Amino acid sequence: MSTARAQRLDKVLALVDSDMEGEALTALRKARQMLAKEGLSFEDLARVATGSASAISLKTPFGILRSAQQSELEIQLEEARATTEDMRLSLHEQDQNLRQWQRKAMELERKLDATASEAKKWQELARETAERLWDLGTSIERGEAAALSAPAPLCALPSPSKGKQHRRKTKVKKPRRRKK
Repeated sequence: MSTARAQRLDKVLALVDSDMEGEALTALRKARQMLAKEGLSFEDLARVATGSASAISLKTPFGILRSAQQSELEIQLEEARATTEDMRLSLHEQDQNLRQWQRKAMELERKLDATASEAKKWQELARETAERLWDLGTSIERGEAAALSAPAPLCALPSPSKGKQHRRKTKVKKPRRRKK
């Protein structure tokens, strides 16, 4: 209902309080017609008079009456606004959780990289140790006493991948048997 029509309805309703019965009855009929054109009834008017919040428009001047459909739409609009705010809060919470999980994932990736690097070092050490042990075993089979007499620490042995080293073959002296 427009402001001008609401003001006109207000004037017509003021005539209902007239001492002349004909004038009051005519004003009452005219008020019913005006309300009907707007899709309202005296029941809606009574809700306004009793202060029912669903029938009073806070956004229009003078608390102009609204139709029931309009009231329902405004209720739905408020519910939609509340739902939107809940969703915003939920989205914010999910964003925080996502950032937390991303930080955790980055931390785990760093640990994985460090562990992979450490594993690679251990694999290289194991390979070098195996090659040196192989060379040592080969030397023992050949009977090279030099390899047995002063074994170098595993970490100080030359890497076999740098080329074959020429070793001097020496004869191993067998212990003499004593005669009795």
